[in-house]
Amino acid sequence: MQRPSSRGYSTISIGSLGCLKNQTNQRIFIKGLAHVMGRLSPKTLIIYGNAPEPIFAPYAKIGVTLLRFPSQIELAHRQREGIDNGTRILRRHYGRCIFQ
Repeated sequence: MQRPSSRGYSTISIGSLGCLKNQTNQRIFIKGLAHVMGRLSPKTLIIYGNAPEPIFAPYAKIGVTLLRFPSQIELAHRQREGIDNGTRILRRHYGRCIFQ
């Protein structure tokens, strides 16, 4: 893996939704990501969706800034499970949330 060149793009964004569900899709995603990163050499990569460390850590090691944003699906699951920004909702009472 090469370091981003000074001639590369400053920021690019990608989405990983549905791309990491099985090994075949993961291989295609990883190969495509490597191609894009090598071709465009971004300084910052914005990731919408899941960002597994084994896939993205090598880019952080060469100096690419990684910014991850959870998908709307992930946010809905967090809300359903009672998790909001890392805090756990203990109970709901008349529309108010009480946090731990």
